[in-house]
Amino acid sequence: MLPSRPLLLSLCLAPVLFLLGCDEKPKVVTYSVPKEKSTSAPTAPAISSAPMADANSSAAMSAAGLPQVSSAAAAQFSPGPVPAHWRADTDKPMRQGSWSIPGPDGSTADWSITVFPGDVGGDLANVNRWRGQIQLGPISAAELPAALQPISVGGIPGKAVLLPGPTQTVYGIILPRGPETWFFKFTGTAATFSSEKSSLQSFAEGTTFSN
Repeated sequence: MLPSRPLLLSLCLAPVLFLLGCDEKPKVVTYSVPKEKSTSAPTAPAISSAPMADANSSAAMSAAGLPQVSSAAAAQFSPGPVPAHWRADTDKPMRQGSWSIPGPDGSTADWSITVFPGDVGGDLANVNRWRGQIQLGPISAAELPAALQPISVGGIPGKAVLLPGPTQTVYGIILPRGPETWFFKFTGTAATFSSEKSSLQSFAEGTTFSN
């Protein structure tokens, strides 16, 4: 006996429904997890190990490494007569006065005024420092008195020294004045010094101080 028609239809559709049910794919669910914040400590700014400069350690040093009196501390002065052919140098702030002097041989000499506290080592040290600058050897303390000549600057007794070197000549004046020492210094050729000697001496002797 054959099965009824509805039963046959059910048996035929069962495999098809089973296959369709197997084709359905499972859904993938994604979750967004917030990123964990870093708990590391912030980096501290680097601290320099270099020592801080002392404002007073080199506040007033000259190019020669000598302590320089500021212009405010230095006494006011009026220079002696300045020849018309001398040219004032205004770009040398460590000096109280500075001039360039053209020489008869085409060279240019330098005439400077500087002031320092104390005696800067004394006359012997200062003379030997100048001697070294023009390639001359040092002299002894016994030789110093013969090298120095008396001179008056603004009514103050000073000492002058003439140092002829191989190529340059130095004519310097050392003037102790209270707690300071003033220096008048010519550096140039022997020919220029010979032509300017009287002007240099007149300048120094004519210099006056206001206090």
